[in-house]
Amino acid sequence: MMEIDIENIAGIRSGKADIAAGLNVVRAENWQGKSSFIRAIEVGMGTTGDAGEQHPLRDGAAEGSVRLVCDSESYETTLVREGGTVLREGDTYLTAEQDRICARLFAFLGENNPVRAAVRRGETLGTLLTKPLDIENIDEEIARIKEQKRTVESNLQQARAASEQIVSVEKEIRELESDIEDLESRREQFRTDTPSAASDDGRDRLSSKRAEREQVRNQITTLRNKIDRQESKLEDYQSALAELAVPDEPTATEEIQKKRERIRELETNSTLLEDLYRTNKRVLDEGKAGMVSDIDHSLVDDDLTCWICGEQTAESTIADRLAAINEQIESFQSEREQLEAEIESIQQRRDEIRAKQRKKNDLESAISELEVEIEENRSRLADREKKLAELTAEVEKLAESVTETSQQRTEVESELKYKRAELEDRREKLKELDSRAKELEQLKEERDQLRSEIESLRRRKNEKKREVAERFESTMGEIITRFDLGFDAARLAPKTNSEGEITDYELIIARDGRETTREALSEGEVELLGIVTALAGYETYTVSQRVPLTLLDGLTALSRENYYELVEYLRDRTECLVTTAYPEIDEFDAHTVRPYDWDVVSRRQPSVS
Repeated sequence: MMEIDIENIAGIRSGKADIAAGLNVVRAENWQGKSSFIRAIEVGMGTTGDAGEQHPLRDGAAEGSVRLVCDSESYETTLVREGGTVLREGDTYLTAEQDRICARLFAFLGENNPVRAAVRRGETLGTLLTKPLDIENIDEEIARIKEQKRTVESNLQQARAASEQIVSVEKEIRELESDIEDLESRREQFRTDTPSAASDDGRDRLSSKRAEREQVRNQITTLRNKIDRQESKLEDYQSALAELAVPDEPTATEEIQKKRERIRELETNSTLLEDLYRTNKRVLDEGKAGMVSDIDHSLVDDDLTCWICGEQTAESTIADRLAAINEQIESFQSEREQLEAEIESIQQRRDEIRAKQRKKNDLESAISELEVEIEENRSRLADREKKLAELTAEVEKLAESVTETSQQRTEVESELKYKRAELEDRREKLKELDSRAKELEQLKEERDQLRSEIESLRRRKNEKKREVAERFESTMGEIITRFDLGFDAARLAPKTNSEGEITDYELIIARDGRETTREALSEGEVELLGIVTALAGYETYTVSQRVPLTLLDGLTALSRENYYELVEYLRDRTECLVTTAYPEIDEFDAHTVRPYDWDVVSRRQPSVS
């Protein structure tokens, strides 16, 4: 059982109702709050205000609210008008974004349901039917794992290179150890002499300076190579920056806001005219004009009293006025679609410009950092070159102060120090290579695991997309056997890209064994197709486990028989079904909601027949 308390939502000023498990029928005439009641449930559930639509706060009201009490839990949602925008505050029954999207698309099947509307207008369905997958960020997760896989593959390549270098480094170590043994032997030969303390000191200093000079030379070579690499990278960045043209970003915020305000105005006007058109068209089509007007039948045309202004007119004149109203509705819809396309174009252009600007900023930042690093390295290079010149002068001066034997001994000592330093460096290098080589198998396993994760994500996304088409075909098969329809079959044919990924669906309809078009169907058949499409999503994303009830509204285009069949078909698929009905619809075995004690807008204003 769910209790609902409503204040200033859509056409309801205030009202209360209970909803029971199973089938609930909101039974009333037009303008008594049936659809407004459905919208109030949507507010409490948390599905209104998405995709650019306004929350259904009553016109002229500054604030409205919906309070749901379900399983001893209370959820109170408040709508507040701030300027030209309606904001939602408080708690809603559905909190997870994916649950709200599933409810809005696949469980709340009112006339404004996006899937029904897309089928009605012949629009593509791929984006709507896969929208819950966007919340899972499968594409972003695949991109993240791909980046992680590239890092692993880079490390794997380094590990393979390290494994290949081990043999050559071990050979270098053996050669260095052999050279050191030879040098130590030669040094021992020099020690058989008994040089003076002064001579020993001079040789030691000369050996030390030569070793230091060799170290500085290596540092200079390293710095020069590093500067060359940095300058090459700098040229690449500068070329890329020169080729990158970033146009001025359009000041689109105010323009988009104006277009959205115009869209909302068009939707409001269109809804008003549609209600006016539908009600009066029904009076004429069903021959009910006699209920609200005096009719004078003639051979040419029927004269009657206009039930709005009281003036005498012809039935054909009223029909012509209704046709003009319908043309105005179509004009509003065409303008709205054009405005929506313009908004999307502006936003896409702004996103492209911002992406280029980010790339430009990144390049400029990288260039700036490289220029600083190059300048610092050039400064260090100049310092090292100066140091090399000083050491060269010192070595030459020290060399002159020792004998030829001392020079040889000094050279041996200097070479011995250099070889020992090289040996230590090679041993450290070998340790590093051993460590990287040991990671080889682990990195292979990690790479294979990442590949498996990517394939699994791709399969999951495609399987869900394919399941939508399968569920549609299964549900449509059940519908065709139960309903009085003018077509034999319908299916959602998946469209795939070169990689086999489903990108969209094509709605294919068959009549008498031949493919036909949506335009060839009746309005009721098109609405039923829209509902079946939404039900395919309902089954695919197990919406019954996410949302406690299904809403059904805006079914005036369905025949009475098909309406009964649809309600009976849906009542077994959901824990709780809430549908609207006119009083003349036969009673169901259901809990009935009668809005007789509600305060609705139409009771204080003249009603439109």
